[in-house]
Amino acid sequence: LCVEAGFITARDSWWQRLVRKAYCACVKNDRHPVMLSLRRELGKLLTTLKCGEEMSRLKNSNRPVRSLFLRSAVLLSASAFLNACVNYSANDQADTVLRRSSYRVVEAQPYTPPGWPQELMAEVYLPSGDGLHPAVLVVHGGAWAGRNPSDIRGTCKQLAARGFVAVNVAYRFAPEHQFPAQLHDMQQAMRWIHANAERYSIDTRRIAALGYSSGAHLVSLLGLVADTGGDLDSPYGGPLTRPAAVIAGGTPSDLRKFKGGTLVPQFLGGRLNEIPEVYAQASPVEHIHGEAPPFFIYHGASDKLVSADHATDFYEALQGAGVPSELYMLKLHGHVTAFVLSNGFAVKEGMRFLQRVMPEKSSAAARQTPAKKIVLN
Repeated sequence: LCVEAGFITARDSWWQRLVRKAYCACVKNDRHPVMLSLRRELGKLLTTLKCGEEMSRLKNSNRPVRSLFLRSAVLLSASAFLNACVNYSANDQADTVLRRSSYRVVEAQPYTPPGWPQELMAEVYLPSGDGLHPAVLVVHGGAWAGRNPSDIRGTCKQLAARGFVAVNVAYRFAPEHQFPAQLHDMQQAMRWIHANAERYSIDTRRIAALGYSSGAHLVSLLGLVADTGGDLDSPYGGPLTRPAAVIAGGTPSDLRKFKGGTLVPQFLGGRLNEIPEVYAQASPVEHIHGEAPPFFIYHGASDKLVSADHATDFYEALQGAGVPSELYMLKLHGHVTAFVLSNGFAVKEGMRFLQRVMPEKSSAAARQTPAKKIVLN
């Protein structure tokens, strides 16, 4: 915002480092030592500016007083804003470090078995390094009726750069292919990942799933119905299709909340008053159980397409069932902006969540990750 207003320029790297560090500290803990240090430095700067001798010296230096006043004002504003923009109620989490990695992409890998109604492709983003890597099945949005995996490549790159094998998949579209065809595609994708785990150096104990919008709906269902023996678990489900954790953004968690429009009816094959049982069956919130995988949910608080109560109700239901889960709400974000900007803090927090709940060496403590609720302005 300061750059757009012309107060500072892109050539100034100091503010980028400072604001990024302060923001990360606020997200973690608004009493973080970094924030306290920032405030101390601001206090020193303001004290300097009020000192007559220093003022006289600065007037004759190459650093004009106006610049220092401007920087102090910007820093004070940033400090106040960042303190106000993040609040959450949670047990403190141990810090999780995300290490960077180079990666390569393997394109156009068919993941569906011979004879499948439509051949579907996957892109595989492979991080460098020896040993086995955690993996994430990545599913794009598009109202179950359009778009393509290129929409979510930025997230795949971000995952791969942090050491996750990202498997970015296509799926069949409505209305030609109606529910549960898309879920069956996801189940086949999980089976394909397991079958190719050795080829891509994947740790099969640490395969998660991530999606946004309709993609989040699909990975949520995938995680909730896998290995339950229910109707949606058959005939392509089973234990191999259960992700170790789920990251779901902008999730339509209860399709019964959509009273009008054409997107959901064309996906399910009818309107709510015609097939209420299908709407219930296709709603992730209806399949929550105590053995479900951990969930990281993020959502735009100003989302008008998929209202925020889809996230809050889903989170509360998961909490009620004892499922480890975190809710990350982005205030002033709608459905599109939450997706476009989610590659910042939301996805990074999601990756940290994955590292906590599916660590390299499994432990009982990983399953007992404390609940966290984060709200961003």
